[in-house]
Amino acid sequence: VQGAAHGAASAAAPHGRGGSPRAEVGQGLLRLRREGEPYVGDEALDARKAAVWSIIAGAAHLAVVAVGHVGYPYVYDALIAVGYGLMLPAVAVLHPRHGRVRESGTILATIAGTATVIVGLGGSVNVDLQPAALFVLGMWWWTIGKLWAETGILPRELGRTTAALGALALAGGLFASVSIGVSVVRPDFPDIAVWTIAQGVLGVWLVILGATLSRAAPDVPSR
Repeated sequence: VQGAAHGAASAAAPHGRGGSPRAEVGQGLLRLRREGEPYVGDEALDARKAAVWSIIAGAAHLAVVAVGHVGYPYVYDALIAVGYGLMLPAVAVLHPRHGRVRESGTILATIAGTATVIVGLGGSVNVDLQPAALFVLGMWWWTIGKLWAETGILPRELGRTTAALGALALAGGLFASVSIGVSVVRPDFPDIAVWTIAQGVLGVWLVILGATLSRAAPDVPSR
């Protein structure tokens, strides 16, 4: 009888020492899931967090344009680090939303967004990289702008505006590249602050994006 009871107890405790599955599904530093259990994330909360970071990033870009040069290099370096680094949460949050409607556009949007951060940091400290930074910014804006305008992931008006800004950034990158070359031959060539203008526009756009993400529902329509 005692052996039978011991066998029954062993059968009732298939999860190892302690016999309880609680550690497998409990909420600790990391959440361990049972095999086959779907992961349910709080995408709305993630979007709200990304919205805050996006607004802070936008404010940092505007501060670079307004006062960044005053404390160069220390204040400037800190501002560009915050301005570009805090764009990444928004890129990450947008990735799954884009993926629901268009796979190829999602890949390009995420790559271009990440490249905007990396090359933008370089362009902020190296004039020769600014045309490339404007070009990848234009690619990012054009890609996500078209995606939003065609699918309604975010407001279509914002999508059309973003796509238009993308076209302007691409043109600005071309102009900046030409002006750098021409200024070597013609020092009197007019110096149009394309990079400064682009930073200011990017700052305003990031603030608008943050405000939009804080309100937009994560469930989006398909094409």
